[in-house]
Amino acid sequence: MEEIGNIIYERRKELGLTLEEVGNAVGVGKSTVRKWENGMIKNMGRDKIAALAEVLQLDPVQLVPMPDVQLNLRMFCGDEDQARLEALHQDPRLGMLFDRTRKMSAEDIDFMLQMADRIMKDRDE
Repeated sequence: MEEIGNIIYERRKELGLTLEEVGNAVGVGKSTVRKWENGMIKNMGRDKIAALAEVLQLDPVQLVPMPDVQLNLRMFCGDEDQARLEALHQDPRLGMLFDRTRKMSAEDIDFMLQMADRIMKDRDE
């Protein structure tokens, strides 16, 4: 299974969605979703990427092959932002964390940052 196909499969399972449910939401058949997951279809249209990202609650960047993303990033982002986006692409859970924090208050985000600092400090000791 290709990297992006694996992301699609894992996230679909995580959300408890069937191939048919994802296909209906995106406007394709369940066999197309299965082919995306298995890496048999490598190129998706932008409209399909956007719809798939929405139903899977992912950032569309996670569904674009890295060489394509990197070409666009060099034009618009600094090195630090590129590194963040690459990490997001490599681990979809980071995107899930980000999505959840967007719904938090400033105080909750500060608390989460403190918790992350504590975890990192404990690892360094």
